[in-house]
Amino acid sequence: MKTPIDVADPWRDLRRFSPARIALGRSGTSLPTRELLDFGLAHARARDAVHAAFAATPIIAVIEGLGLDGVEVTTLAQDRAAYLLQPERGRRLSAASAAELRRLGSGKGGCDLVLVVADGLFRGRRGAQRAAAVRRTDAASAGRMADRPGRRGPSGAGGAGG
Repeated sequence: MKTPIDVADPWRDLRRFSPARIALGRSGTSLPTRELLDFGLAHARARDAVHAAFAATPIIAVIEGLGLDGVEVTTLAQDRAAYLLQPERGRRLSAASAAELRRLGSGKGGCDLVLVVADGLFRGRRGAQRAAAVRRTDAASAGRMADRPGRRGPSGAGGAGG
């Protein structure tokens, strides 16, 4: 009489705790078709995210809607392609943006806090998350800033080549 063999998958529990593609199985010398197709889709989405434009205007609108000053700045990377080839240029402000932030910081009252909302090559829905983070930060700092009228802003939003 044959008895069923219960073969436990030792990787199943680990997969619950990690988005990593571990222990996917095999089909001959390759991955199973489902895993191969899932990887292809994830890779295509990642490529699209890398090349998607950063929209600073809606985020600045949220910042300004909170009564803060919003300023869009640019980096030394002239565009997305330049940023992908030389990411360090996307981490440095352009001379004009650096001068504008210095001017704003040395003006009447200066500022106590600057929020930087940057591109970072994220997918599009992250814009809503960035705006929500600004709202939470504003709500958390409102009490601390109440004794300092006129000391709110500027907040920056910018991206590679933006």
